[in-house]
Amino acid sequence: VNAGTGPITLTQTSNDFQGVVNLTGGATQITDANGLTLGTLSTGALTVVANASLPGTPGTLNLGTGNIYGDLQINSNNGPITQTGALNVEGTTTLTAGTGSITLNNTSNTFGNTVSVVSANNINIQAAGILQTGSINASGSVTVGGAQGVYLSGDVTSKGSNIVYTSAVQLNGPVDINSGGGSITFDSTLNGNKNLTMSAFYRDWE
Repeated sequence: VNAGTGPITLTQTSNDFQGVVNLTGGATQITDANGLTLGTLSTGALTVVANASLPGTPGTLNLGTGNIYGDLQINSNNGPITQTGALNVEGTTTLTAGTGSITLNNTSNTFGNTVSVVSANNINIQAAGILQTGSINASGSVTVGGAQGVYLSGDVTSKGSNIVYTSAVQLNGPVDINSGGGSITFDSTLNGNKNLTMSAFYRDWE
């Protein structure tokens, strides 16, 4: 779909895109009744909803690769969220996977603003620069990292699994990290003159 700089609105919940969907346009909204595989992206603000025909077995939402010149809002309705290549998002990123896992671990990803997770099972998010996280809510494990560090701006909750920061962490405000009985691990430094509350079976930092 190539709309130039115009908007793309494909929001019928009965849509069923069988192949890879490439998107070029301004503000873009796309919905699929089942799983959805995006290809190359060059859009303004992007809203994606997959598995809109639930109940049923949710399929994978593959976000493809490319550039989003605005906010990114994703709802997979319990399906896994993945990617094919690097994603470059200028605005805020909000991810909702329900019981699905989020795997956006391409180390060339760039996020220009806060990345938040409303709900997911296991989460792995990596970035080439700074990864600024808002609130993150997981039923499984959480692994996040950025080549230039992770800036924490929201609480992080896991319901009994491990939380791992694979790069240096900077506190941007008061933060509560609760692993629900799992471990909390900082693989590098932890800095910031802010209140930090941690609840875990085991805590480890260098």
